[in-house]
Amino acid sequence: MCDSVHTLLERNKILQVHVPNNCTDLLQPLDLSVNKLFKDKLRSKFSDWSAQEVSKQLEAGTQVEEVHVNMPISVMKKLSSQWSISAYDHIQSNPDIVKNGFKKARITELGEGSSRSRCRSRSPRAE
Repeated sequence: MCDSVHTLLERNKILQVHVPNNCTDLLQPLDLSVNKLFKDKLRSKFSDWSAQEVSKQLEAGTQVEEVHVNMPISVMKKLSSQWSISAYDHIQSNPDIVKNGFKKARITELGEGSSRSRCRSRSPRAE
């Protein structure tokens, strides 16, 4: 990172922390809370939608082997936007979700069992 960025961070009292290799899943609180929840919400919405589409066809008398869920990009863009807004609204209305990510990462704790010590004891992932 260039000096001007370091200066800008310092001026704004932002502490830069290097995340060691193989530790991002332990040390990135938003991956542990917000991002996971967001992805889970999108998967759930898609699963519900696709099950509903299949049910509609079966109820209309379509044979199981003939069921096909049409997913043109024009439809999926609109639906994924709606689902993303819904997931965002859920996260925004529950501020503890972000706080819990920091708790899960245990990056505010020091000593045995903290993310820092767990990282050191982890073996590198196979490349």
